[in-house]
Amino acid sequence: MLPWLKSGYIFSLKNKLNTDAASTVIHEIGHAINAERFIFSQNKKITFLSDIFSEIPSLAMEYGFYDYLKDNYIDRDGARILKSIFDDTMFIYSIIIMDIISKPELEIRFNGNVYDSKNKKTDFRDAILYSIGHYMAMHLNLIRRSSNKEFLKVYNDLMTLRDESTYEQLIEMTGFDYDKFIDGSYIKNEIENDFLELKRRYNQ
Repeated sequence: MLPWLKSGYIFSLKNKLNTDAASTVIHEIGHAINAERFIFSQNKKITFLSDIFSEIPSLAMEYGFYDYLKDNYIDRDGARILKSIFDDTMFIYSIIIMDIISKPELEIRFNGNVYDSKNKKTDFRDAILYSIGHYMAMHLNLIRRSSNKEFLKVYNDLMTLRDESTYEQLIEMTGFDYDKFIDGSYIKNEIENDFLELKRRYNQ
């Protein structure tokens, strides 16, 4: 939050230290790493409104955190639930984007907000940032599970070149086929397995 920007600390308003609160702090640490390592140190001229990859560093850390908990038998139920919410959020934001761009009567303003004829506001910019961030984080985590060294290389290249390459070039740089990346082939099974695992756990 703005009053705390110059404090040098990451704050959480949650009054209990649990998996949910920890994931929030880890998410914000991702933003700190992005600013310190890629934005400031490389003098990147990326405006806040144009950086559609701005949520990738934080969401990649958050998603990896859930797998870390599961792999080390630490609050596995909490990790499963939060990971499921993570996946759902990506789809919800994607639906918002598709709904917005399918309605020609909507006017997209320069500040990233969308207004319909009744003057109701939908945060189009957040929908883009978080849907792309979630989606890319899920793919990056597949690389992390295979090779942490390869993940760090891809992650570093992606963040370094994000303002200098096209979206398609950045995707192919990760090693994923662009068409398969777009249609969800790589993460489809994982999402389904996570859902079934949670369903079995709670006998729903």
